[in-house]
Amino acid sequence: MNCRNCRADVGGHNWSINGENYCLSCALDLFNFCRRCEELHRVLDMMRVNAELMCAECYDELYRVCDECGAEAESSDLVERRNGDMVCRACSSRLESALFFESETFKINRSRRFAGVELEFIGMEDDYCDTIDDYGHLKEDGSLSDEDGYGYEFAMFPSNGDRLLKRIRTVCCEYSDNYINTTCGVHVHIDMKGTNQQQRDNVYRHFSALESAIMGMVSNSRDTNTYCVSLNNSWERYNTDRYRTLNTTSYSKFGTYEFRFHQGTLNPEKVNNLAMFLLNFVDTFVNVNLERQEFDKIAKLTNREKLLYLFQQVKMPLKLKKYMVKKIRKFGKYSLRREHESIKKDTAVGQMDMSA
Repeated sequence: MNCRNCRADVGGHNWSINGENYCLSCALDLFNFCRRCEELHRVLDMMRVNAELMCAECYDELYRVCDECGAEAESSDLVERRNGDMVCRACSSRLESALFFESETFKINRSRRFAGVELEFIGMEDDYCDTIDDYGHLKEDGSLSDEDGYGYEFAMFPSNGDRLLKRIRTVCCEYSDNYINTTCGVHVHIDMKGTNQQQRDNVYRHFSALESAIMGMVSNSRDTNTYCVSLNNSWERYNTDRYRTLNTTSYSKFGTYEFRFHQGTLNPEKVNNLAMFLLNFVDTFVNVNLERQEFDKIAKLTNREKLLYLFQQVKMPLKLKKYMVKKIRKFGKYSLRREHESIKKDTAVGQMDMSA
């Protein structure tokens, strides 16, 4: 009996591998065990990982190449970018920092915190425009439905200060020929990198306690939208459900909190007001610890009382407060009058009816 490789006579001292006979020396040179599946494979077909050999099948399951730098890494350590590329964490950090557009002025938007806006709309065709490549990414969105058009989402690169407001205005104007329906929304990602767990909980719990008052400034369609479900005065975060009015799961992926409660719009004034409100909200409450007893107390307030509390706590321009009140009155989800004023007015109306 001869060795399949060196043709030497192996007698009874042979290794049978995949139906072929090898002498001990050739078997040790040509084959090895995969460190993961522990099966025998030809060395030439195996990959070397951390000085150990792994079969091609196991390697493909556990590793892949970074689409940016070409280095191999475990699949679990790669980060998916918005364009679908899988990149290592080093490349992800470098690319993210390069796409943050810092403002030189903070006259209108005084927050130094970065924010990125996602605008959903309906378009008749592919509206990709080369002139705004530096502003973000446009992609199709299958969650948006319309018989006459196609759903799109434009995800803006993060920016801050007055530059954020200017970039929002540019993008909204660029896509103003498209239209909005009730399936569309505006999502605002607020940068939370550099915060600790307590600070992130502060933001979440204040928003949860005040959510019903804040929802008064958005259309009724958002109350039943399955992509922005209410937090329902929850004390604990929804760690696995991103389709909430406030999505906290985005922190592990992007380092942001994503606010999803607003209806779709391509009106730059509305988007700018929304972004400024959320930035002021986060800047205020990130450092305000909220104990459970105080949380329950706020959650039980009337929506009018919650709004007053919000205006007292959050430092924001008077013009922005007036805008919010205007939107709340427009949608009419709750009254801004004191309860005794409403009763007094209803009584007067009743007396008028009776005298008639």
